[in-house]
Amino acid sequence: MDIYLCRHGQSENNLLPVAEHRPDPPLTALGQAQAEMLARPLSARRPALLLSSPLLRALETAGPLAARTGCPWEVWEDLAEAHRAHPDDGLPLPELRRRFPQVRWAPRMRWPGTPGPESEAQARDRAANLVRRLTAAARRGPLVVIGHGNLNAYLLAAWLGTPPAVRFEQDNAAIHHLVLEDGRVRVVRLNEGGHLAAAGADSFR
Repeated sequence: MDIYLCRHGQSENNLLPVAEHRPDPPLTALGQAQAEMLARPLSARRPALLLSSPLLRALETAGPLAARTGCPWEVWEDLAEAHRAHPDDGLPLPELRRRFPQVRWAPRMRWPGTPGPESEAQARDRAANLVRRLTAAARRGPLVVIGHGNLNAYLLAAWLGTPPAVRFEQDNAAIHHLVLEDGRVRVVRLNEGGHLAAAGADSFR
């Protein structure tokens, strides 16, 4: 079972100091280009399911892949970023439904504001629960997940069993390719960014 775990393209907050981060920023022009470049190699993998966070930068990153493949696109609220500076950020669900009509929204979705403030232990627990759900979803075929740097790091740690001190590189619009076989996880690539070469060195800001 193939899982392609990706970080969103460059957002406006990626260009600002943490103290100046804004709630739910959109992609920059470069981030939009990265989203298009990310869609090219992933569409060749013929994903059976596309999952994304409900935060705008992840939705805008997932859009080009959904348009290319027409595969089912679901949004899970617990794929939102860990330790968000603005825990109540996020566009209201009616606005998201209007802007992204092709999305299958999770039933009884509580958004915005979830998962809210969380400790390291809570983020690890959320990632562990997500790993079980994502593993089940991957049984349908190749799975693409568009998420965030912090949460992706927790997911990788949960899958690979690494201690909290281990840090994973998380470039914008990079791909982590995992294969689940017989209850084990095999890493094919981590932080793959060759598809972004056309954007130049600034693609990894």
